[in-house]
Amino acid sequence: MDKNFLSHEQVIELLEKIETIENRIKEIRTEDASLRKQLDTLFNILDNSKVIPNGDVVTLGSQIKVKFDGEEEVETFSLVRTVDGVRNLGSVSSQSPMGKSIFNKKQGEKFSFVANEKVYTGTILEVINQAKNELENEKKR
Repeated sequence: MDKNFLSHEQVIELLEKIETIENRIKEIRTEDASLRKQLDTLFNILDNSKVIPNGDVVTLGSQIKVKFDGEEEVETFSLVRTVDGVRNLGSVSSQSPMGKSIFNKKQGEKFSFVANEKVYTGTILEVINQAKNELENEKKR
């Protein structure tokens, strides 16, 4: 590789640009750490709270009975925050394609999503919000 010839002024200019970029990287890392801390705080609030839904809508912690189009079986899931919700283990992550498609839907509403290059459609048959039931029981006491 051929070497470039640089004047003293060009070296100073390059070093200043390098310093500017390095300082920006430090700022971004500091901002990233701050944002991650805020994100952890928000997730902690979600993880240690019971969500009281506005009506009978699908929200975090809801248990949902669904029927996929073309299938006879009714499936039951809990909508969870974590990314490790697994449909065949009875939970669906709110961040998954299915979780995003059913979030904030009501009983009787249709949903659809794409996963593994396949389109899934179905109907929400029932929404059970345990926190709502617990709150109503608390009010009765």
